Amino acid sequence: MKSPEKLFKRAQQAQAAGDLPLAIRLFKDVLKVSPRHLDATYLLGTAQALGGALPEAVATLRKAAEIGPGSAMIRTNLGLALKMLGRGDEAEAAFREALAIDPQLPQAANNLAALLVARGQPTEAEALVAGVLKTHPEAASYALIQLANAQADQARVPQALDSLQSLLQLAPDHRVGWSNFLSLLHYDPARTRDEIFELHRQWGRRFPSQASGRRMSGGRKRIRVGYLSPDFRAHPVGFLIEPVIGDHDRARVEVFMYHDAGGGDALTERLRGIEGLVWRAVAGMPDAGVASLVRADEIDVLMDLSGHLSGNRLAVFGARAAPVQGTWLGYPGTTGIPAMDFAISDAGFDPPQEGNAWYSEQLIRLNRPAFCYSPPEDAPPVAQLPRGGAFRFGAFNNLRKMNDDVIAVWSRILARVPDSVLVMQTRALGDEGVRRGLGARFGAHGIGEERLEFHATSPLAEHLGLLSDTHLCLDSWPWNGHMTTLNALWMGVPVLTLAGDRRAWRMGRCILSALGLDELVTDSRDAYVETAVKMARDAGLLGNLRSGLRQRLAESPLTDGRGLAAELERVYSSVLLANC
Repeated sequence: MKSPEKLFKRAQQAQAAGDLPLAIRLFKDVLKVSPRHLDATYLLGTAQALGGALPEAVATLRKAAEIGPGSAMIRTNLGLALKMLGRGDEAEAAFREALAIDPQLPQAANNLAALLVARGQPTEAEALVAGVLKTHPEAASYALIQLANAQADQARVPQALDSLQSLLQLAPDHRVGWSNFLSLLHYDPARTRDEIFELHRQWGRRFPSQASGRRMSGGRKRIRVGYLSPDFRAHPVGFLIEPVIGDHDRARVEVFMYHDAGGGDALTERLRGIEGLVWRAVAGMPDAGVASLVRADEIDVLMDLSGHLSGNRLAVFGARAAPVQGTWLGYPGTTGIPAMDFAISDAGFDPPQEGNAWYSEQLIRLNRPAFCYSPPEDAPPVAQLPRGGAFRFGAFNNLRKMNDDVIAVWSRILARVPDSVLVMQTRALGDEGVRRGLGARFGAHGIGEERLEFHATSPLAEHLGLLSDTHLCLDSWPWNGHMTTLNALWMGVPVLTLAGDRRAWRMGRCILSALGLDELVTDSRDAYVETAVKMARDAGLLGNLRSGLRQRLAESPLTDGRGLAAELERVYSSVLLANC
């Protein structure tokens, strides 16, 4: 029998060479001989996590933590595995246990900060990473990413961009840093679309241009379409993709869904349960592994649903995982990647007269809106217009979509309608530090805290009830609301928008114009203020709108899932024919 140390050394060598299956087998062989071998147990858990075997990794890392109770690093990696499984409470506990053992461990502080941002606690996250930057400058890359996320979630996007630029000066090829930087550009009203486009192209040059390789199998009549996303859950992408997946014509397409997140929720299970699709769990897999799986599945058209947003897999597309690759739904612009063949849009988002000016991909405009809304099944009936008390303006977009320009304009409206309040709800508003900071920014414009009503994210039924108690919603810019706007309209609450010169800034107009509500679309800040004030003083207008909004939306193309699915199927056939 080989000694455990010789087996352990071979396992380490296999892991260092990237041969995870061999490493896992050898670590297990070590543990057969020496069941409480701490390093073998710990490294087996990390190898299982790297290989995507997350439940097994959690069990192994818990055992390692029991064998080595003084190791902060073991608890940090346990927290990471739990986080990838979507078990946030347990992950937070593991990270905090790690910091109790070693308060200076940067990996524990950085990963706890990332989790706190995701859970709506950006002020504590910012303090944690500020400490890391002070005591462990060698860990600055990841800390700067989390600092930027914490700043952005406090409506401080310009500062977040500065933090990411600091990161890119330290690490010019940092892919996550670049994606975060590029996505945040869309939230900054000071950035021009020319600047945004050029920076995306600059990033895309890091990927070699790769022509399509494999052609569609000649013996197959149906197109194999793959959708890749970390957001097949209660997330705007999840809600917007559900009606399309359910209405795809199975005689024309085979649908594969690559779910790139641990755990899930009720929406995840609904999607997974749709008849006739193939579900692949790819959370934790390296990019090369995902690309190999896509190739093994012989996908003809692979669709990115994330762009540069969090958790994206653009490296999979950069490696040309499928013969034809496109981007759609989740991101309001170009990816900049040479191997991304096309981007799906419509004439409202990207007017035809603009041609292909701000996309590195071939821009394909659908003959209808490029998204579909599936109303909540348990939404209550539209309520009567609230009577008595203060006029309630509503703002339900995430705080990344807020900025000094938006705050200044909303403050003008509140000043003109003195008997009004602004009701805001989003995840980060559960953080007392965020509420104080936001209150101070409105206060600088003369709006007292008594005029502001802050709510953290709540279950959908409570959120819809809060919407029902709102008279008029105010849209943000330069990245308008999408699902928040659709949900407000479904509850009978009109939404006032300011339209701009780019896709993110045209979302509100696209939705409202499709419903024949062009009177709610403004083209200047002054017009936005005047329209808000006028509507606040016209209860009859608001009442008439409220009574008919749900029917307008239900009868519009915006709820026609089969119509959108058919358009997408036409596009997939066309691009596959043209590229292969």
